[in-house]
Amino acid sequence: MQIVESNLFFGDVSYAHFCHRAYLRDHWKKAGAKGLRGWLRWLDHRLHALVEPWTYRRVKRIVVPSQGLKRELEETYPFARGKITVIYNPVDVERMRLPAEFDREAFRAEHGVKPGEMVLVFVALGHFECKRLPLVLEALMA
Repeated sequence: MQIVESNLFFGDVSYAHFCHRAYLRDHWKKAGAKGLRGWLRWLDHRLHALVEPWTYRRVKRIVVPSQGLKRELEETYPFARGKITVIYNPVDVERMRLPAEFDREAFRAEHGVKPGEMVLVFVALGHFECKRLPLVLEALMA
């Protein structure tokens, strides 16, 4: 049976996209979450962090989408070494390829981007600190 992260107390395979204990340890203070929403976010991470070790000890296999998360889980839960498998999220490369007739300059002008201006697209479902957005912005400002 497959479970997601530590959302259930039973299962054979955990499909993890996040390490809550590492997030609280390494990134929470920088997140700047405030008020009731911030407190609820902290509580959610804290509850997951309490259950993670128990769940990850019990499952036979932990599947993660990146080497970075594998490393983070192994550092946080050394007992998980040897049971973590990386299966990268699939990307349809052909669908992402630009058409031969694509006019980059026209596209940029249509969206108000002047020649010489830099455009950055950063995609993450929250937790920008984990995805290193502050580091990217700092590098762009240097």
